[in-house]
This record gives sequence, structure tokens and C-alpha cells, in this order.
Amino acid sequence: MGFDRRAMATGEPSGGSNRRRAMLGVGVAVALVAAALTAVFGVAGWYAERVALPRYCDDPKAALVLVRRVLTEVRPTGGDSTWPYVVAGKLLYLVPQAEDETLDAYLIRLRGRIDASCTRAFGHTVGLGSEATGGGRSTRGRFAGDGRLS
Repeated sequence: MGFDRRAMATGEPSGGSNRRRAMLGVGVAVALVAAALTAVFGVAGWYAERVALPRYCDDPKAALVLVRRVLTEVRPTGGDSTWPYVVAGKLLYLVPQAEDETLDAYLIRLRGRIDASCTRAFGHTVGLGSEATGGGRSTRGRFAGDGRLS
């Protein structure tokens, strides 16, 4: 072990500044990774709300019917084309169903998210009848952020 004049002056053991420098480097690396992950998730959320969900504004009722079929039927495609179910699967990915959420509550919340996205993107709401969610009564109206009618 050599003599480190600075270490002797501060009373630290030799090599303390190297350890401190290494820890600082690790801290900077962790901060950079955290910032990168935050940026990626932020951009993904922005993309989902501003680009992906507005694609369903033309015919959201058909998308909700397909989501219902995907979630309730064993083989929703049968002999049909699978493309519409890929679209429904994308909606399930963008707005996942909560663990204890009923199907009807999920479809109402999904409908609210599509409606809010259309309002943000195009300045209008999408009118949907209750047949899309499978309910017996009409649930047209504005939705609160948690999927309840407001």
C-alpha cells in the first residue's frame, strides 16, 4: 500500500476516493437507466392515447363487439379471418382488463377510453349504443376517467 497524501490529510484510508468515484458512476448509470425507462414508458403511453386508440374512432362499436367475442368465446374466429381479432387483441393490450373487473365493466371502461381518445384527437365524442357492451340499457354519455358515467 502506497501513501496517499490526500487520504492522509482527510483521515480516509487509501483508495477511498476511488470507491467514491465508482459509487458515483454506479449512481449515474442507475439514474440514466431510470430516465430511459421513464421516457420509453411515457412515449408508449402517449402513442397509445394519441395514435393507437384514435384508430378505433371510425367504428368503435365493432371493435367492442370483437373484444367481447375474444373474451367470451372459445374459438372466436371459427373459419373466419383472424385479422379482426388481432385488432381486438391490440385493444386488449392497450387497455388491459383489471384482475377483478367484470366483462361489462371492462367494456364500459374501454369504451370510455376510446371516447376520450377520440375527443382529444378529433374534438368529438363517439356515440355508442348498449349493444356494443352487451348491456340491456343505454349507457350513452360522457365517461369519467374511471369508466363510470358522469
